Amino acid sequence: MDGPRACTLSDVDSSLELINKVFREGTDQNAQTDYPLVYDSSMLEFRRIIKVDNKVVAHVPVAPRLVLRNGDQLMSGLISATVTHTDYRKQGLGTLCLEDCVQIMNHRNWPISILWTLEATFPFYQNSGWEAVGSQGFVYKLTEQDSKLFNKISNLKIIEYDKNDNEHLNGIMQIHDAEPIRISRSITDYQTLFNLPKSKTIIAFDDEELIAYLTFGWSTNKPGIIESGGLPEGIETLIKYFLDNEMTDENTQALVPLHKTTMGELLNSKKPNARLPIEEADGMGYQMNRINNMEILLKSMRKYFQIKSTKLSTSFSLSLEETNETIGVSLNNGKVDISTRKQSRHINLNRKNLVQLIFGSHPSTPQLDIDHDIKKIFDSIFPYQFTIWPLDRC
Repeated sequence: MDGPRACTLSDVDSSLELINKVFREGTDQNAQTDYPLVYDSSMLEFRRIIKVDNKVVAHVPVAPRLVLRNGDQLMSGLISATVTHTDYRKQGLGTLCLEDCVQIMNHRNWPISILWTLEATFPFYQNSGWEAVGSQGFVYKLTEQDSKLFNKISNLKIIEYDKNDNEHLNGIMQIHDAEPIRISRSITDYQTLFNLPKSKTIIAFDDEELIAYLTFGWSTNKPGIIESGGLPEGIETLIKYFLDNEMTDENTQALVPLHKTTMGELLNSKKPNARLPIEEADGMGYQMNRINNMEILLKSMRKYFQIKSTKLSTSFSLSLEETNETIGVSLNNGKVDISTRKQSRHINLNRKNLVQLIFGSHPSTPQLDIDHDIKKIFDSIFPYQFTIWPLDRC
């Protein structure tokens, strides 16, 4: 057995053959083009493999993504397609690759890891420290008939995004970079993400100004409306145009994050009480988080704690069993102190329970059994929520 170790250029073809056989069999899609940032040649060291008889039989990639949330910066490691050849399953090879990814994150001080999967595979990831979290967004189901709910602003010009037009790219970047909760994207990232196969972006102009964009797809992993941004009238006009001219099936879906967005407010006003948990959307799955380093995580949430504590004065400390970390948090009307000092209000938690406390619990997970008084404090602060936009999983 060779590995777990980094993927090399000579391993790429064998690894992609394995991934596509398991996840893209019977489709005209390819993992490398569906997830171009994950499988870029610059990311080989983050792709962990095991080879047997000179053939890749297990593969797990971890991709760095910087979460930006209202002034906070939180580095996360996204676990992508975890795969083991059918002839080599039940031998722990996938777990070895997964744990090698954990070592990468620990070495680079990435405090959390995120992945998406089906409920049936929860136990596999739980064995390595991941835990399912609460719902991470909403989905609205749409049909062609819903077009009548949306208005078209007559003076707006709707055209298809042109990857060769810098004005188009710069306009989208400016809109998305103004989102208070998002993943950091480089110019190269933007260029790649808005040129994915089986996807299309349309943009709205008011005179010469790009005021909104709408990205949709028809792939198995990113169907429906997957991202939007801009002014309400522009997004509404784009949705109507999409429903009237771009629908390829009888039904489609529109994804929106947990936090307030123009798209989310627009859809809620047009189809009140129609939203469903995003986990019920096609191509999404359930989110699982892993806390790699509690101290770095909590210090990365400083701005969040400041906002939450504007009318709160309290302190508490947490201990993480697996790492023997103890971190104290003192909040005093917007002032935040994070240290290694144990506070009078203190609880010990394992990694699973800490994920539940900070990020919220999946419905299948029993609620935390903690003291009522400290639970009231935690309920006023947590869950800490952010949404990874579908494009940023690429």
